[in-house]
Amino acid sequence: MEFIFHLWEGDQKTVKKFRHSGVFFMKMKFIFHTILK
Repeated sequence: MEFIFHLWEGDQKTVKKFRHSGVFFMKMKFIFHTILK
């Protein structure tokens, strides 16, 4: 039970990290589009 909880906790951190980088890439895309227009 403890092991599963730790696994899930680690997974949540990874998901947060990926979501954060996804937002960053979206912002970069938006900036590039505004510059190239």
